[in-house]
Amino acid sequence: MAENTSSESTKAPTESVSSGASTSPFGDDDLGRIQGILIGDHARKTEERLNVMEVALLGAISDLRDSTNAQIESLETRLAAEAETHERAVSNLGSRMDREAADQAAKVAELRSDVESVEDTLKSSIDGTESAMVKAIDDAKLETKKDLETARAQLGADKVDRVALSKMLRALGDQLDEG
Repeated sequence: MAENTSSESTKAPTESVSSGASTSPFGDDDLGRIQGILIGDHARKTEERLNVMEVALLGAISDLRDSTNAQIESLETRLAAEAETHERAVSNLGSRMDREAADQAAKVAELRSDVESVEDTLKSSIDGTESAMVKAIDDAKLETKKDLETARAQLGADKVDRVALSKMLRALGDQLDEG
């Protein structure tokens, strides 16, 4: 009968845990009742403490999970805000770069137009100056030719006068000798 009792006591806690119908954690047989009388109060208090600790642990785990989830949500919100701020900053920077590039392109086009205008003005000025210089050189050549012709004619006339003067001086010298 002792063998039978020990196998029943081994089965009893398992059955009471699984079915929940038994009121004693030690079993309903004699040995279970003796165990209940000797250590039942202590076992009950220990089980109550374990239950309280389990409930407290589950509550702490739940609180920790809630706190962690709240922190994760807060971080996600902050990251989303930072990403949005970063995206706006990049977009603003891109827009600013586009505006500055367009401004620089407009300035380059304006400078190119100014350079072309100055180049055209210089070309026409150079062409006008060149024409004036060519005309002035041609006029100077003509005037120099005229001056040379006048000087040559005068030199020729002076030459004739010298010859005539020498003839006159000779005739005068001959008259002085004769006379």
